[in-house]
Amino acid sequence: MEQIKKILDDIHERYGKCMNILAHSERFDREYPNIQIPFLEINGVGWITIIETLLEEANNWNSKCEKDQTITIEQIKEKFGTLRFYYMGGDTRFRGMVDFAEKITKFTCEQCGRTCKNAVQCTKCQVNIGWGKGKDE
Repeated sequence: MEQIKKILDDIHERYGKCMNILAHSERFDREYPNIQIPFLEINGVGWITIIETLLEEANNWNSKCEKDQTITIEQIKEKFGTLRFYYMGGDTRFRGMVDFAEKITKFTCEQCGRTCKNAVQCTKCQVNIGWGKGKDE
């Protein structure tokens, strides 16, 4: 019995965060029917609220506009320690929201969502977040 628990703990440690992200991806598909959402290429759930805000705005835009003016989300991923949200369509307001979201993720732990500044490890979740991201304020 103890061996089974050890195996399950190991599986959770290795794949638990991926399972959380997949669960969010499935929920996003249900909650935002007016956009097709690509697989999230992020390493934790700390940015989910930021991503969800952008998805909600894109979903609202697409429900109100003509078919040829919709926002198409190409890719959502982490690159060099910040969120990258690749899309086509929308307006300057949506572009501003995406720019802001990408900038604030530089100071937000991808794992736990806590605000960080200029270092390489979040002190709350103790995960090396690399690319010049920060220690907690």
